[in-house]
Amino acid sequence: MSIAYTLLIVADSMAFLVLFVPFGVLAFAETVCKEPWHAWELSPRAEQTVARMTRWHIVAAILAVASALIIPLRLALDIVVGDTDSATETRSSPDYAIPLIEATLWLVSLSAVFGPMYAVRLHIQRVHGAELIGLGMCLFPATLLAITFFELGSVPTFLLVFGIVGIVLFPLGTVIPGRWVKTVVLTSACAAMLVALADFSIAANPVWLFAAIAMGYTVFRAETKQLFMVRLANFQADATATLAIPTRVTWSTSKFRAVAFLAVNVVCVLALLLTWRIGLGTDASLQAVVFALVALSIAAMGALTTALVPMAFGHSRLEIDYAASTFVLALAAASVVHLIATPEVGSGARGPEAAQIWKPVLGAFACAGALTIALTTLTGRVRQIRPLMIAIVLPAVLLLPSDSFFTFIREDTLIVWAQRLLETGITAIILGLMWYVFGPGRRRSIPPVPRAQRETGTEMATT
Repeated sequence: MSIAYTLLIVADSMAFLVLFVPFGVLAFAETVCKEPWHAWELSPRAEQTVARMTRWHIVAAILAVASALIIPLRLALDIVVGDTDSATETRSSPDYAIPLIEATLWLVSLSAVFGPMYAVRLHIQRVHGAELIGLGMCLFPATLLAITFFELGSVPTFLLVFGIVGIVLFPLGTVIPGRWVKTVVLTSACAAMLVALADFSIAANPVWLFAAIAMGYTVFRAETKQLFMVRLANFQADATATLAIPTRVTWSTSKFRAVAFLAVNVVCVLALLLTWRIGLGTDASLQAVVFALVALSIAAMGALTTALVPMAFGHSRLEIDYAASTFVLALAAASVVHLIATPEVGSGARGPEAAQIWKPVLGAFACAGALTIALTTLTGRVRQIRPLMIAIVLPAVLLLPSDSFFTFIREDTLIVWAQRLLETGITAIILGLMWYVFGPGRRRSIPPVPRAQRETGTEMATT
């Protein structure tokens, strides 16, 4: 049995745990070992040069070209072998299937890991649309797999159209000139690919879970390094100057904001429970869609209230972290309520019994991730862990518009398309918060400190 198949089977048996444990251990080690007072030792060896970035561009090109050649190859061979079998009335053994599936899974998995890392390197180089290029690198092979893995007749027509549009626009957006044009094309490409992956980006898909956790860990690591580089840029040669730099906001300086934050979140959770208690109709699909819209509205209102209440009481500083944390907490609470009310899983890759562990595991991770985001935001401690935490909230939150735990390809009804669009929107929002609010995308990249200045202790201005 191939390595990729073995990993998928293990991940399916143990749900989210097997995929999260390696990244969780790395994140824990990163957080514990790399304290701010070790920043001198953690400084980069040299600034990213053009020659060094060339290697990243070459790897990105190899992954994209290999995906464009290998992934559709299986569909072409299936068509050729199918025509031969129908003519000879014999059934050929597809000897090519296992190697091609193995190569496809490795391409999708490697791209899921490489894409966020590539985005971080491009962001350091101040490349416009770096995050969109990195996201596109993650989605490009998966979209090819989604539209070619099954026979064309079983893929919904409009999903196929969205997939083709995304696949065509993404390479075009990476080379097209003009900042605004590039942004529009890349955004359209990523949105189209997310819509095309709506039926495949589910909590039962270990490849997608792996991609989500990998994104969160990569952004967390980039945020950790960037925070240390900010502090490093202000460090003096004297070690006492390091201790004088405040590393977090204490409870005593943010009591009002903390109380307001907790009060707003309690109101949001009560509103969600009341909404679900009242009921939203009899049709399960429509009920899930309506509840997802209600949850998004409550989360948005809670985030807006968290941002505006301090200003109404004379606190002029507006911190987007608190508003985003309220939004994530409300969506996580809604996803837990939805998981509890959802009927038992009817099917799974290893049977209904094994599939039942997915619901409590996803709910537990959603709660743990949301609470960690709230705690780190309130206390100011270890804030760089939030991108990883929002990544483990995503799988449960993505299920909000779904009427069943496992979502398979279905007919193109209006309700199904509403679910797909909502799932795409939720994914885009969560990834946006991961990068632009909790990650390095909210500030300009910090240039590495030259070795000569690190050795002499010369102070540099932060951006």
